Amino acid sequence: MLFGFFKKLFSSSKPKPQPSSTFPESPPSIEIAKTVPSNSSSEASQTDCDYFSLSTSFNELLLGAQLQANQAPNALELDIINSVEKLLSGQIPESAVPRLPDVAMALLKELANDNISPEAIMSYINRDPALASEVLAMSNSALFRVSEGQIVNLDKALMVLGLNNLKTIVSSALMKRLMVIAPIYFRMFGQHLWQHSLDCGHACRALATFYGKGDPNNAYLVGLMHDVGKLAIFGVLTQALGQHLDYKPRGSVFSAIVRDHSQTLSARIASQWGLPDYLLTALAEQQDTRALVGDCSIYGFILNQANMLAEFKAIAEKAVTPEQRIDSLLVQYNIPLHLFREVFPEDFIALS
Repeated sequence: MLFGFFKKLFSSSKPKPQPSSTFPESPPSIEIAKTVPSNSSSEASQTDCDYFSLSTSFNELLLGAQLQANQAPNALELDIINSVEKLLSGQIPESAVPRLPDVAMALLKELANDNISPEAIMSYINRDPALASEVLAMSNSALFRVSEGQIVNLDKALMVLGLNNLKTIVSSALMKRLMVIAPIYFRMFGQHLWQHSLDCGHACRALATFYGKGDPNNAYLVGLMHDVGKLAIFGVLTQALGQHLDYKPRGSVFSAIVRDHSQTLSARIASQWGLPDYLLTALAEQQDTRALVGDCSIYGFILNQANMLAEFKAIAEKAVTPEQRIDSLLVQYNIPLHLFREVFPEDFIALS
């Protein structure tokens, strides 16, 4: 039974060390739907993903400190971390994660509606020329292209792409607006985070299809949105570092604050934006992976697996060498081979 696999995947006889959090504010109170998928023929050998190590490695990659040994913060760094945590414990600064324009926010919410029509989507896009331009650019990109001919207008985009692909591209275009991050201190942060958001969205969609549970388009939006908390942390971290212009930040020191607080922030931001309940639930559930063994929404479970696989993909792309093979890396982080191969088949082949 698949639930047996879930229990093996997310529980452990030896508890992993859990990161501490200094947040005084609780995430939104949301009733969790008991919709964990079951009855699948896909079983896996017993495994226990090392979430702590995986998350730490991925966040060090984001901050340009991949594979560095743990570094203790010095007095100045402790002062910066305390300043950041104080900012994050209160009202999230608007400058940390710029709010999308009203039209874009309304469209982001509407995309979760199963009954939304292509005409309704087009009516929103036509009111936002910049979004229209971004949708066309993405429609013709290698990542989303579905035809050899160039898509030159929105009407042709709808005709060629179809409703589901159009929803995927519009969701991606909306989220990409938030990922425009100047490389002030951590040069590749924005690029890595944007690629990870795309990978996680793709993985969520693939897993929803694989398990036959949930709406793949809704799952894709959950994957895109899940790391918006990292944007907030980067924003306030940049503000704090701006007060110490002579200091060169060490990414490995600050990766822990990203790891420890980003999931809570993502849930708070999504709630503040008034996004759909299924998305709020999925984000809130990520704050304790152990809860995923019991009652959990389908989107929360899918997001947990998708994020695990997408983080591993980013790490593997940097770490796999003739000396460091992907099979040993899979063992190191206890990643289910069959799931990684199912969700990222081309990447698995390229990395093998």
